Amino acid sequence: TPPDTNVFKMHGAGKEYDTNNESRRKHGMLTSLAMSETGLPLMQESTRPIIAAGMESGTVFFHDIAMPKRPLKRVSLNTRSCGLELSKNPILTLDLVPSVPTESSGSGAVVAVAGMAGDAADLSELSIADRGTVAVIKTALPSVSGDKKEPIARLRARLATCRVGHEGGGKPGVATCRF
Repeated sequence: TPPDTNVFKMHGAGKEYDTNNESRRKHGMLTSLAMSETGLPLMQESTRPIIAAGMESGTVFFHDIAMPKRPLKRVSLNTRSCGLELSKNPILTLDLVPSVPTESSGSGAVVAVAGMAGDAADLSELSIADRGTVAVIKTALPSVSGDKKEPIARLRARLATCRVGHEGGGKPGVATCRF
């Protein structure tokens, strides 16, 4: 394969690249991207590459992009994916790190930190628990040989960067998050 040739294309919100699929378009454009490998495997499987795609819609999608072990002339990537809606505002930044898997996480996990755009007036109308513009997410991948087919993403924490509403006035959006 020539060095400038794409190995595969995919939409940040979908399993395969498809510009005509309206359900994938509703998430808008890709606004942030991160990549990592899963933590150390329990069942002697190798670590697996994960891409996190932050979308304009406020949803983060996690894609297991492990490639087949056999050589292919043309790759038809069929990722195992899951998504988690964090807000109605774009996901501006993402970072991923490997996580030590547990018995329930199968062949590995990653922890993500996501920073979201935020408008102080809009956030002040939400409950205090939902005002945070930083989220910590853990995504577990099932074992390749297991019954579960898709990754599972869970919100672990939501953090606020400043007070909004009547008690203060900050700029709650987050443009950079790193572990």
